Amino acid sequence: MPRSASLRLVLILPFVLQIFAAVGLTGYLSIRNGQRAVNEVASQLRQEIAARIVQQLDRYLETPHAINAANADAIRRFGLWNPADMRELTAYLVWQLDELHEREVSYIAFGGEQGEFAAGGYDSDDGQLIADLVDGQSNFENHWFVPDAEGYPQTLKGRDQYDPRQRPWYEAAIAAEAPVWTTVYPYEQAAFRLGIGAVQPFYDRQGELRGVLLVDINLSDIGNFLADLEVGKTGQSFIIEPDGVLIASSVTETTELNEDGEATRLQARNSDSALIRASAQYLAEADTDWSAIAASRQLSFQLDGERQFLQVTPYRDARGLDWLIVVTIPEADFMAEIAANTRMTIWLCLAALAIAPSAASSRHARLCARSCACVLLAAR
Repeated sequence: MPRSASLRLVLILPFVLQIFAAVGLTGYLSIRNGQRAVNEVASQLRQEIAARIVQQLDRYLETPHAINAANADAIRRFGLWNPADMRELTAYLVWQLDELHEREVSYIAFGGEQGEFAAGGYDSDDGQLIADLVDGQSNFENHWFVPDAEGYPQTLKGRDQYDPRQRPWYEAAIAAEAPVWTTVYPYEQAAFRLGIGAVQPFYDRQGELRGVLLVDINLSDIGNFLADLEVGKTGQSFIIEPDGVLIASSVTETTELNEDGEATRLQARNSDSALIRASAQYLAEADTDWSAIAASRQLSFQLDGERQFLQVTPYRDARGLDWLIVVTIPEADFMAEIAANTRMTIWLCLAALAIAPSAASSRHARLCARSCACVLLAAR
């Protein structure tokens, strides 16, 4: 090797090595800081989304109990309860349901200790406002009508035998002796819709138990809220009971049917969404008593080689609800901008490596620069 080439290599190589070290350190710090930023942003976003869901649930689930409390007061105040003739109470409940102008509330009813019954609701087939009536005048047979403009029964649509005292919602209120929730049940067979009832015992002015007040709501409205809630770019949110049964989710779910063709509750691990299925499966396999969780927990798992950020937030109330709010966001939702910044850093470093040996007119230095470029590109 010529002495001049050897001397040139000795002079330039340390300079190139310094650039290589600087470039490598810069790339490493860029990637590490980017990952830290992703973790922080993902944590904050999960917390914010879960907090919004809790806030919506508080508002949505308080309404039916407030209606029951108002109805109990109105029935006592205006003497609407009359087992022999429930038309006045039926008209009041139908009027009230119509005045709410919210399909969140699907049914408002009163069931009495003598088997009397009054209710306003919506026909599951055509959405038409209907009235239910059971009293002494009907020989305690259930009649359902299309009501007139004032809410009174008008056009008979059908009749059957119905005793509210034998219904689970009536029994739940009597057993609790306080406002409680019924169990969640499939609301319609045609589509995956769930209902839940808010119930409250009704006492007369002398403190005697006279019946039970009921307000049913559609949990599909919670699903609509979740569907409209942005969870990163491709994230999902859902609500389950501790055993993994789905309450609502941000995707439209396919109804599960039993052997008799009746709609059944859907397990989250059978969701139509791959992300919800994987999240529910991960939670099911975790060695944790989810019903005992007292505060939010942030976790992560792998799906198809991609990291997924997950948060579980308990949602409970004094009336018997015990739900889990789950928010899952793929790490890839945050990595696009981080990856773009990392690529920019790498290209700037490569430009510095390319210019340095070129300015020194050294073939060996250029080879070192190409080697550095290969290392950085591999790290990317």
